[in-house]
Amino acid sequence: MCRRHGVFAPSFPLEDMSITELEHASLCPSRLSSLIHNDIPLQSFATRILEPGTPRVVTNFEGDFHCTDAFLIPGGRFLVVDSICHGICLWDLGIHGGKVPRFRPVAVLPEVGHSLLCTGPTQDGLGIILISRLTSTSDRTLRAHEIYPCTDHPRFTFLGSIQYGHFSIDRSALYGDLLVLNFSSGDIVTWNTRLDTAIAWKLDDQGIYDVRSPLFSILMVLISMFCVDDNL
Repeated sequence: MCRRHGVFAPSFPLEDMSITELEHASLCPSRLSSLIHNDIPLQSFATRILEPGTPRVVTNFEGDFHCTDAFLIPGGRFLVVDSICHGICLWDLGIHGGKVPRFRPVAVLPEVGHSLLCTGPTQDGLGIILISRLTSTSDRTLRAHEIYPCTDHPRFTFLGSIQYGHFSIDRSALYGDLLVLNFSSGDIVTWNTRLDTAIAWKLDDQGIYDVRSPLFSILMVLISMFCVDDNL
């Protein structure tokens, strides 16, 4: 079921979940959909304020916790937050919305000057891969990290990096170890973050509407046609 709907499987450790948590996980999606379609106001169980509680990486910035990017991992349990002063934080929001989440991040990547590009599950489906890029225009580098949040001592592990030219990244897609990038120049770059190999090609005079990378294939939705490349 998790694989079919693109849900991060470790979000729901079925063997360790209570009956209440199983009921919440199975019924919440349909309940939320029903509330939205019937224009019923949504009410939260509780409002939580998440603060890193870890030492600042940047100390000369005034103000409270300042979030620049946030990615909710499919499944609704794990939240990746990029901040100015504390780096990249991974939060475990818990299985049940009525429970109080941990008040400290599961792990922190103490890097500043980076912005999150995309996230996705690892090839085995048990970890999370984060792709970040430097905000500096002089150093155009993508960096890949992975983390297994349900282990005893989760931590970010650096996988590799790749540099790209002066064109902007229009679209990106991440599936397992494979990152697909579409640049404003029309170039397509595919990077295997684990093997640290890459291949690039150019689509001439073709407007690309979207890029996806399902099951080791590249699906490009062009303005006038569909294009699938299975030779990866």
